[in-house]
Amino acid sequence: MRGPRCSIAAKIPVEWSPRGQAATHACTRIGLLLALSSLCIERSGAFLSSGFARTTSFSRTRSGSGSSAAARMIISPQEPLPQLGAEGFSLASFNVLLPNSKDGWWIYKYFGPSVSAEHREWPHRQKLMSEIMLSAKADIVAIQEAAAESFEEDFAFMSDAGYSHVLHSKLRFRTATFFKTDRFELLSQFPRDRGLVTALKAKEGGQTVYVCNCHLSAGPFPDKRVRSLHDSLDQVRKEAAKAGGGGGKKGAAAQPPPCRVVVCGDFNDSSEESAVRQLLTKGEVEGGYVEPAYPHVEMSSKAKKQALGTFEDSIAVGYAPNPPPSTFIAPLLDTLFVKEGGEEGKVEMTDAVKEAVGKAFQKVSGGKGYMDREDIDAWLVSINKQLGRGSESRSAARLMEERGEGKLLLQDFEEVYLSELKEGKFWGVDYDLDQALSCGVDKSGEAPFQTRFDYVWHTSETLSVEAVRDPLTQEQRALAAATDPLPNSWHPSDHLIQSCAFRYLPIPE
Repeated sequence: MRGPRCSIAAKIPVEWSPRGQAATHACTRIGLLLALSSLCIERSGAFLSSGFARTTSFSRTRSGSGSSAAARMIISPQEPLPQLGAEGFSLASFNVLLPNSKDGWWIYKYFGPSVSAEHREWPHRQKLMSEIMLSAKADIVAIQEAAAESFEEDFAFMSDAGYSHVLHSKLRFRTATFFKTDRFELLSQFPRDRGLVTALKAKEGGQTVYVCNCHLSAGPFPDKRVRSLHDSLDQVRKEAAKAGGGGGKKGAAAQPPPCRVVVCGDFNDSSEESAVRQLLTKGEVEGGYVEPAYPHVEMSSKAKKQALGTFEDSIAVGYAPNPPPSTFIAPLLDTLFVKEGGEEGKVEMTDAVKEAVGKAFQKVSGGKGYMDREDIDAWLVSINKQLGRGSESRSAARLMEERGEGKLLLQDFEEVYLSELKEGKFWGVDYDLDQALSCGVDKSGEAPFQTRFDYVWHTSETLSVEAVRDPLTQEQRALAAATDPLPNSWHPSDHLIQSCAFRYLPIPE
């Protein structure tokens, strides 16, 4: 998820980007205000609560559906996933947070003030990432937010470890699916709308596994999320129907035989009442369905159906009867930066941010009441490391042109940062004011925002959960939830890897 981490901006008519750098790459905690007044919206199950102290040794439970026959266990981050040979496979899903080797120059702004410049750079992040992705020893690894330009170099450690891959052919922030070449062979690949579908055949046993690697839209766009997921699931239906002799046509004639499917990725939503969840667990989203978190967004006048069967939340199955822990832990900034209860479509700075912006203006202008070209260049270099990049630079250029005087006044400076807040870039404004200009808002006493954006789902009729791997130790999770939110010096992304092992169930006749 890139862009704002939340969405006070449910009332802002823009598409958010998890920390906000790209308007189409949104991260959402939309409905934060709604969530505060209605505990079931967007934060449902988001806080760690009883799941927070989950032991990193293992425990076993049983649950219904197709997974009822399998004993589940939680294994610690120090242990690899079980190697099941011909009886199953393992999979990990990880939103890596855009690599900043060539693209993603702004990623340094995501880190807190205690993190050194070296630990914000790609070499350090890459080292941590390789440790996280390889230590699970998963047969399949699905990632989100890969950068096409530097992909081969960024993830060379995966090919060195015996993985081949499929990279989405479009989008700036791409999905990629790795698989061990001694375990699987690639049958087919299909880039879809914010999803990547791959069909893999096990070399030992010959089973076919379909993997839908998704990075769904963030923000107040539940219709886009369910449409994208349906697109990927329907591609699996077509391919499974072809493999079963039913052709790839639409309709009842193309109903696939039971097949093994895993859907994983960053869903950018945590609601228990989402249309995406309904499509997976019930097989259908009724026409006209409206999610409680987005009462003004109608999914579609027609029902959306998927024919692959009932899916189970793999991580939740593993942690049951406790709730699964959060997968995203980051500073809570939106309520500190944007006023609550404003008019729909209008964003206002809080008094604390307005005061901080005023102090920053006095500092960069030298107290003379305006910023000249030299002041503006010095300000832009201090926040963006060099001239000519960043939305602050573009906003400043536009305002100077409109003024026609080659300078910025306080109201212009405020407008630059108001524009950043409208785009959900709370993290960027926080960095600029606090770390670059030393005029930050007091955030003491504010606990990080935690939620569950990342999921793994499996077809319950054909797969069972054998094990789930905890991404953090109890000590690490406590630290991240208290004073060291993600990303930080010991974790390279604001998301946590989700890892499971699955056992094949007999295909029903």
